[in-house]
Amino acid sequence: DEVRDRVLQAAKHIPLEQLGSTDDCGFAPFSDDTSRSRDTAFAKIRSRVAGTLLAAKVLGLESSRPRLGPALQSAPVMGIAVSCAEMDNKSRQVRNDVARLQRSLRTVSRCNRELFHARGEQELLQAICQILVETAEVGLAWIGYCEDDAEKTVRPVASAGNGVDYLQRVQHSWAPTLAGQGPVGEAIRTGNRCWVKDTRTDPMFSHGRTEALALGYVSCVALPLVADTRSGGLIDLRGALTLYAGTDDAFEESEIELYAEVASYLACAISRLRSHLADDVSHGVRALLLRGERKRVEEALQSSE
Repeated sequence: DEVRDRVLQAAKHIPLEQLGSTDDCGFAPFSDDTSRSRDTAFAKIRSRVAGTLLAAKVLGLESSRPRLGPALQSAPVMGIAVSCAEMDNKSRQVRNDVARLQRSLRTVSRCNRELFHARGEQELLQAICQILVETAEVGLAWIGYCEDDAEKTVRPVASAGNGVDYLQRVQHSWAPTLAGQGPVGEAIRTGNRCWVKDTRTDPMFSHGRTEALALGYVSCVALPLVADTRSGGLIDLRGALTLYAGTDDAFEESEIELYAEVASYLACAISRLRSHLADDVSHGVRALLLRGERKRVEEALQSSE
């Protein structure tokens, strides 16, 4: 009521097209949460908004809202500098963005530790899937390798999350067929990430759509297991890391960039593990050959005595 009365008093001296009200409540809601209670600040803003609207009704302005002058017709606010709902939304968005960033950083940190300490390929693949489900909060994460069979199957080699049996019911392929037209096949064939923002409507996701929606998955991103080497070469494991989520805003461009880096580092780590395994096998074969040759020499010396 006090705000209404003050606006009506001002209307006696100020043309209506120039009349408005504003209040900053003496606080900065996004950088200072201690100097003034947020509840108190928002209550003051609500009072200012409500009082101005009451005054607008008394003055007979259109739509029961304060009238704006020509210069303010395109302004983002209607005579009120700050809307409580808008402030709440912006504050919530900031908190969500911070939480998303922190989650991404935790995910990459855990993945990097696992990549650094990896001792075996299968163990590493499974650990990465588990980390992405637990820390990145995706619903399903799986890694598939290409097979050279007639159907060009993408064989799941590691997975974690809800709906692992989905991978048994829906066959994926890297061939340009119905089973391979989805994000997994596209990522493997092109060597580029493939992001399906809405599995409910994207024609690329027609294969396996019913099964994915039954699990509540409405967005998906597939990342090829490829990496550039320092010498200018290319590591290609002929596979993909694929993530599914239950909301259409689960993935953002910056997050996908981080996940693509994880897939690239994973390709490097697997290549390194395979190289070490090959070296170990080669060393073992050489040792066996030397041992056999030594035995033959010893037997020859014994028979000559």
